[in-house]
Amino acid sequence: MAREYFYTIDQQGRLLHDATELSDPGFLDFFYTRLKPNDTGLHPEFPFLSPCGGELNFVRTTGQGPIVFQKKQDGRLYYAPGLSVVFEPGKLRIAGKPGATTGSTGTSSVDALIHPAPVGTWGSFRKDVTLELGQAIESFGPYFAYREVREDSRDRLHVIEPLESDPNIDVFRPEAEAVCFGCGAGNNPGIALPFLFFKDSGEARSWFTPPIWMAGHPQFMHGGFISLLLDEVMAKALRGHGLKGFTANLNVDFKSPCKIGTVLELKAVMVRQERRKIFLQGEILNDQGAVLARSEGLFVVT
Repeated sequence: MAREYFYTIDQQGRLLHDATELSDPGFLDFFYTRLKPNDTGLHPEFPFLSPCGGELNFVRTTGQGPIVFQKKQDGRLYYAPGLSVVFEPGKLRIAGKPGATTGSTGTSSVDALIHPAPVGTWGSFRKDVTLELGQAIESFGPYFAYREVREDSRDRLHVIEPLESDPNIDVFRPEAEAVCFGCGAGNNPGIALPFLFFKDSGEARSWFTPPIWMAGHPQFMHGGFISLLLDEVMAKALRGHGLKGFTANLNVDFKSPCKIGTVLELKAVMVRQERRKIFLQGEILNDQGAVLARSEGLFVVT
């Protein structure tokens, strides 16, 4: 008969047996390599198991799951001294319901940040790792976004949805194979901008901070990039309605300069449809809600 032992993994990722922390690197790697869901039917209050020869090591957790990432290093997340997964910022989530990420109250911070894990589906982060990642996390409308800083100054924003996402909001993420300069992840010099589509209002929205390489005047964004952003957000309003098309006409009213290094809000709605012709309106606003540029676009559905 197999000997049975019982362990707890706490919210900081410490492996505890009889209130004693086990910290030997070799043992931790061995233990976590064998960790899996408890499929024995025994001790259901311990949902995980790490079998070892004639031993059954039952495991319960006090956090999100058995995997707690202990450090981020060289693009990887370590959950044991020698075990890690690739860090994929586009797969970060916030544990909880949509209301928890509105920036109002409750768990509105990134304390509940989670990432895909090899056991238990999702892994959480030790507090110091959460604080480290939090330095790259910013607001993105009702959600958050992780800013992936790149040496070429082409930063990437990765939207962090709540695990129980809002059914009213569709997230349009940059697609890996798409080469669109504005929204494709496959175009290395591009901006790979994500968007949210709000079903109740039919509105596409995004938030963008123009870098210095988008400047016309040293302090302000070039008008060509302003037009590009308006074209992109109108295209996402079209996509939100399940339509695809090409821009046939774009008129831009430049009302006030868009300052480099400040957060801009992009908005667009579909105005009407005449057979294959779709008429849309777009806006760029500053953080005070003032309209800096407005567009009217005609798209032809393909």
